[in-house]
Amino acid sequence: QAADAAYLGTGSDASRNAAHLLGQVYQIASSTLRKLGEYELAWLAADRAVAVCQRANDQLLAGTATFRVANALLTLGRARPALEVNLNIANQLAPPYGEDEPARLSVYGMLLLQGAMAAAQMGDNATVRDLINEAQEAANRVGRDQNHYWTSFGITNVMLHRAAAAVELGEGRQAVETHERMSEAELNAMMPERRAHYLLDVARGYAQIGDIRRAGEMLVRGDQLAPNEIRCRPLAHEVMSDVLRRTRGAPPTAVAELAGQMGVGI
Repeated sequence: QAADAAYLGTGSDASRNAAHLLGQVYQIASSTLRKLGEYELAWLAADRAVAVCQRANDQLLAGTATFRVANALLTLGRARPALEVNLNIANQLAPPYGEDEPARLSVYGMLLLQGAMAAAQMGDNATVRDLINEAQEAANRVGRDQNHYWTSFGITNVMLHRAAAAVELGEGRQAVETHERMSEAELNAMMPERRAHYLLDVARGYAQIGDIRRAGEMLVRGDQLAPNEIRCRPLAHEVMSDVLRRTRGAPPTAVAELAGQMGVGI
């Protein structure tokens, strides 16, 4: 409420700082609502984040708010607008040749990755490949994985999105092969929540190729890292239901316990 009140004030430094803070709050709200399946509210919070971030006069923060909008559109089944939103802002933020500002590259790269996810939902393999390759170039310029503007952007995050996009395209084998090429050290460098989200994607990949045992293991590993990323997400509930339904005999103890904690039955 304090940030909201300050934001509504004059165009002072305090007002801009409050807008910066309020923009972050709206983005957190949008991300949380999306994970909980409240997609319309997630879109509304993200749309407000864009407006507030523009008032904060922070082009990169507005860029991160934009891919929150696109993510919400994607969950609402509007893949084409999500792709267009990401690419329009990515083109505006594209760093000039030879400019290697990590923060700008990070936001630009994440917009490309989110665009790739939208293209994957559309079944557009060529666009997915092109956007991920462009993001790879940006990641190579950034170097090691960093967290500018909370993007966790870098070479490892590009690999995570390669696997996730493959899952969306129904190419579980490619997703699993990408996962198996990744070292534990690379994965452990990411934030726990990001790793848990990724392991949910990998669980879907294993389920697509019929390896139900490994799919269950990925869900359990994700839950150990960040329970809220697994227990509260409708998508994770769908995957767990699939695992239980396709398991022959009794599921492994850890999987059964997690299913009980999630409230998921066959």
